[in-house]
Amino acid sequence: MVTTFMKNKPLIIIVIITVLGAGFLFLPMVSILLYSTFSIKTMLSDYVLKAIAISLKSTGISLIATLILGIPISWLMARYNFKGKGILHIVFRLPTVLPPSVAGILLLLSFGRAGFIGKYLDLYGINISFSFIAVVMAQTFIILPQFITATTHIFKSVDKTLEDAAADLGLKPYQVFYKLTLPMCRKPIVTQSILCWARALSEFGATIIFAGNLTGKTQTLPLAIYMALERDLNLSISISMVLVIISLAVILGVKKYEMY
Repeated sequence: MVTTFMKNKPLIIIVIITVLGAGFLFLPMVSILLYSTFSIKTMLSDYVLKAIAISLKSTGISLIATLILGIPISWLMARYNFKGKGILHIVFRLPTVLPPSVAGILLLLSFGRAGFIGKYLDLYGINISFSFIAVVMAQTFIILPQFITATTHIFKSVDKTLEDAAADLGLKPYQVFYKLTLPMCRKPIVTQSILCWARALSEFGATIIFAGNLTGKTQTLPLAIYMALERDLNLSISISMVLVIISLAVILGVKKYEMY
């Protein structure tokens, strides 16, 4: 019996560590159910509905922008070697390790009224910072690098000999991409799109610095939680519970989609 225990000791230690790690992550999520005073009346309040509307609208637009920019960039990075590719690789990866608050500062210095680009836009009466478009830009700045990194690896996983064979049959490069490569990568790209949308929904740091926390204008759900925390703990907990439910639905949805 002792010998068996000694043989299995490494596995037992790993199991204990796993339980501790899972408990550390799981218990805080369960605690919200114990303290939440969730009510339909609270969630239908004007304050919450405005934050929901801004969150859904901004994340939808930022996801579309990410797909439009990210898919061509990812395909280019996956299939071609060119001068300056290493620099582009750094440009596309750096935002993924920057603190969101730093990202907000960078956007403000670039597109704020006195920013590098913003000061010229201001001459034409265009002010991006502390506006709805600033919310979209902050979210896109955060999720675009994540999408490009993941999708580049997805495109690299496609056997290039299949693309070459399709080209030999007379298909033009864009036809090969549209009719062969993209359909083969559809499922993982959809999965990454959903995960990026969820990340945009939870974005806080870059948004509050670049777009502000203006109720009914730039206040998304995470910003609404921050504001409510100062005056109504129950309201902030209720909104947090909504985001937990949405996040759980995203994870379960992605898992089911991947199994389909």
